Amino acid sequence: IDRELKSLYKRMFEPLHRLTGQFCTIQTLKKGQVYAAEDKTSVDERLSILLKG
Repeated sequence: IDRELKSLYKRMFEPLHRLTGQFCTIQTLKKGQVYAAEDKTSVDERLSILLKG
């Protein structure tokens, strides 16, 4: 697990007994790039957290 995510993992996911393998990636977006759009992006089982922006 990346050091940037370690505190987030310990605070939010470790208490839920989620393995670090289920908590894995950082996706960097460029200015103006959209990750998801309401009523356009399909939903799946992922949980996404915006770290800053």
